[in-house]
Amino acid sequence: MASLVSSRDSEHLWLHITDSLSLLPAVRSCGGASPRLFDIGSGAGFPALPLALTCPELCFHMVERARKKAGFLELALGELGLLQRGAVEQGGFPQEVSLDAPEGWLVTARAIEKIDAGQAQALFFMNPTRVAEVEAVVAEGEKMPQKSTFFFPKIFSGLVVNVLQ
Repeated sequence: MASLVSSRDSEHLWLHITDSLSLLPAVRSCGGASPRLFDIGSGAGFPALPLALTCPELCFHMVERARKKAGFLELALGELGLLQRGAVEQGGFPQEVSLDAPEGWLVTARAIEKIDAGQAQALFFMNPTRVAEVEAVVAEGEKMPQKSTFFFPKIFSGLVVNVLQ
């Protein structure tokens, strides 16, 4: 567990496990017979791995920015036999992941640094803006809020051309 959790936290590993397992009722009630977990900032695999080990019907997606931790998570999935039900995304929040049926997903975010550091007070998950919505706002001569028009995939130059009717 070297560098995956702080030395102080490693002494209390069981707290991470019990904290993770406290979400089990929410996982089962949220997803019914086919629960799904989207874990942002997975770190050492909490809460996704303990939940996956105790809830065999759970499918899950973990997002981890740190390459070392993401590598550990991929190794853990293989060693624990969870490759069929779990996936790891290394890097920033994957814009291409779409929760088309959000009512079936439980989203967890334990390690959000800006909130922990007091640089932000809240985290919001929002549906993506549709092109038609942007067109309607522009047609009224208004501007969209900053960061509300992030579309993926993008070409590296940032140049996007869309023919408007």
